[in-house]
Amino acid sequence: MKKIVFLSVMGLDVNVSIIKRLRERYDVYYISLMANGKSCIGDVELHKNISEATEIPAYKLVSEFIDLSKTFVVRHAKGVSLDKLKIEFSVLKKVMSINPDCILTDTVQLYYLLSRVLYRKRVISIIHDPFPHSGEATFLRKIGDRLLVKLGARYILFNENQRERFIRFYKLNQCDVFNSFLSANEILPLLKPTGILEGNSKKLKVLFWGRISPYKGIYYLLEAVIKYINEYDENIDVIIAGRGNFDFDRSKYDVYPQIHIDNNYLDSPRLASYLKGCDIVVCPYTDATQSGVVMMAYSLRKPVLATNVGGLPEMLDFGNLGLLVSPRNIDELYKALVYIKENPNILTTFSKEIEKQYSKGASKSWEVSVKAFYKAIDTLK
Repeated sequence: MKKIVFLSVMGLDVNVSIIKRLRERYDVYYISLMANGKSCIGDVELHKNISEATEIPAYKLVSEFIDLSKTFVVRHAKGVSLDKLKIEFSVLKKVMSINPDCILTDTVQLYYLLSRVLYRKRVISIIHDPFPHSGEATFLRKIGDRLLVKLGARYILFNENQRERFIRFYKLNQCDVFNSFLSANEILPLLKPTGILEGNSKKLKVLFWGRISPYKGIYYLLEAVIKYINEYDENIDVIIAGRGNFDFDRSKYDVYPQIHIDNNYLDSPRLASYLKGCDIVVCPYTDATQSGVVMMAYSLRKPVLATNVGGLPEMLDFGNLGLLVSPRNIDELYKALVYIKENPNILTTFSKEIEKQYSKGASKSWEVSVKAFYKAIDTLK
């Protein structure tokens, strides 16, 4: 049985679902970067540079997904420091003790660089964002991305839309790039029961959540909401939830009682509460790859209103699981909200289709998603 080391810096809630399926074929070790504080599985408190997951109570939540005795949590050290270098060597030592046949990694920036250099012919890079989002394409990010692509033998993308551009840009062989997709989040339902909102409330309940960043298109959503309030119906509740800096003056929207801005870190229980209470999740992004937000929504069978950018059309099954509008288009967002209000049964139709496609073994399930990982791993010599 092949030994796999999964080196991770992001997406624990996604990774545990992938690892659960990989364990059916391979001996999987999980090494995950984590900071002290809140996480999607609960509060994490680290006392060592590398801790065993069995020592951290929060990891009990995912014990059915990963082998806690083969899971190690790396303390996140910010910036460039001697402490960070020591941690890098500790990770390398741990990887060498395992002596894996393959390394899967979703790392961005230059984390785990020593391990990637030493095992570069065995590295399969999981590429969540093939290209930086608007406003995030710094010089260091570009250099780091190029270096990390060089330190890989195979690549897994989560959307078809950017595959050819990614191959051309980095001058890769077609046979070294594999396509998978994100399936519905499996951690959120463990915190709150799932449920389908029928959409028959007097108020249309809209949720945007996630890291606040210019490419998220929040301005266009809020302008569409104001138009909805002023020209169509005051019965709407909109929640904008997430930490980050707005790239516009938000004071204009604070005067509307229908708009609630929660500009804080969103822990999993509060997110589950927001999702449970909404009619639809909105992703008004100006550009995108794929979105964990969509998969969180699907975990509670909530439909999505998204812009037609990046891999989002694929994730919405080109309109079968939600509504698609043009990016930066206030009028189309407004009309979509009106359409949802006037056709509430469409939300139930979308929810049933999400259940059909994302249930266990179905076309968009993790069981199908992970097949690309099998292929990428099995082609490594």
